[in-house]
Amino acid sequence: MIDKQDIQGFIKQGYGYLNYGRYLLVKIVDAAGFKQWLETHIDDISTAAQSDLKQTFNIAFTRSGLQRLSLPEDSLQSFAREWYENMVTPERSYRLGDTQHNAPENWQWGAPHQTTIDALLFGFFETSKGCKAWQQTIESFDFLEVIEVIEPRNLPQFKEHFGFRDGISQPTVKGMHKEKEKFNALATGEFILGHKNEYDEVAPCPVVNTNLDKHLQLKTNRQGDSLLGFNGSYLVFRQLEQDVHAFWDYVDQQSKDEYNKSHPQQRLLFASKMVGRWPNGKMIKPGATAQPSTGISNGPENQFTYENDTAGFGCPIGSHIRRSNPRATLDGQKKAKDAIKTANRHRILRRGRPYGEPIVSSMQADEILEKGNDDAQRGLLFLCLNADIARQFEFVQQTWLNNSKFRSLYTEVDPIAGIKPDAEHLLGNHFSIQGKPFRQRLRQVPSFITMKGGAYFFLPSIRALKFLSTLEDEA
Repeated sequence: MIDKQDIQGFIKQGYGYLNYGRYLLVKIVDAAGFKQWLETHIDDISTAAQSDLKQTFNIAFTRSGLQRLSLPEDSLQSFAREWYENMVTPERSYRLGDTQHNAPENWQWGAPHQTTIDALLFGFFETSKGCKAWQQTIESFDFLEVIEVIEPRNLPQFKEHFGFRDGISQPTVKGMHKEKEKFNALATGEFILGHKNEYDEVAPCPVVNTNLDKHLQLKTNRQGDSLLGFNGSYLVFRQLEQDVHAFWDYVDQQSKDEYNKSHPQQRLLFASKMVGRWPNGKMIKPGATAQPSTGISNGPENQFTYENDTAGFGCPIGSHIRRSNPRATLDGQKKAKDAIKTANRHRILRRGRPYGEPIVSSMQADEILEKGNDDAQRGLLFLCLNADIARQFEFVQQTWLNNSKFRSLYTEVDPIAGIKPDAEHLLGNHFSIQGKPFRQRLRQVPSFITMKGGAYFFLPSIRALKFLSTLEDEA
């Protein structure tokens, strides 16, 4: 059994039922003052043991944040290399596709030339008034400098700005969630440090010298080290701006006939093929040309493995959802359960929300095209939790989304979230729609998403937060 009271609640759920929230990216300017405040507000941190909360509060740190709290260098180096180096090394930018217009020098926050982000304080609330009051309280602290305030929002029908149902396919964590789908229930250590993962190995855990744990807050291992990372997780945060009008304008142009006449149904089909689902969350079955209008009240679909659509005649092989979770469609596997097992070793817990006003309230393509590009900022606040950043988040980003050689494909990347090559390297700009007797190919797919900021954070356990709050400052 896992100790849910020791685990921050954001690991268990994203609190989607609370409509108001804030992400506050902060710099710690007075470590002693911050630790004193943290020590007296530990009980305010939302845990996985709680449910039906009317407001929440969680906190995570970058390496610089833990340095400001006087965590020793030898302990910092026991963290994952990816977290220690953060998201903006040249090697990592190349790996993640943060190049060209997505390069860190173009970000709004999180880049090396900008003010260092030490911590992420975030909460969700039942009322707008409560949310604003919480933000104002944090902003009033003289031991913190608020660098960036980002306001998420819930869009109607759980959709993202392109108009598609989001947040459907989530793994369940053994010991944390009820196992609704057995193939989708993953080992605790895939997301929570110090527990066994899908390899039946204990996920590596950052440690600290036991002599520093004077109040004996932390669990110890056989070597006598105190497990600072136990029951914590790594949190990936990326702000992705969406060009909604450009997306629908592209599929509209691709679906026009020889007389330059738009065909809304074909436009919707092309857009859905790129995403991999219909806007209402239903799967695209082989041969289907229209979104199903029945059964929508039963909710989106997730209990499938692509075993009945191996060729991609329904959901294309290179579509966004098939790349981000291939399920049973990986090459080299004789049995579907083996392919699923392989894919499950790279899963992430997504906790993202949209930000910004929708371009039109209906989020319907006809109205979006009629309105045109309004240049407003809107997009997705992508947050995910994982125990191994390299094997999980970075693998998905580099090997599945941005890889032009995916399964039987050779000249295309993820049509929605993939980083398109520059003009001198055109491979990767296309998108294939498998079909009989011939496939269709959408050419020169532009970029619809732009990186605006990002960082890797450590989400500590409650015990770890208590330890950090009492850690003595360096002399």
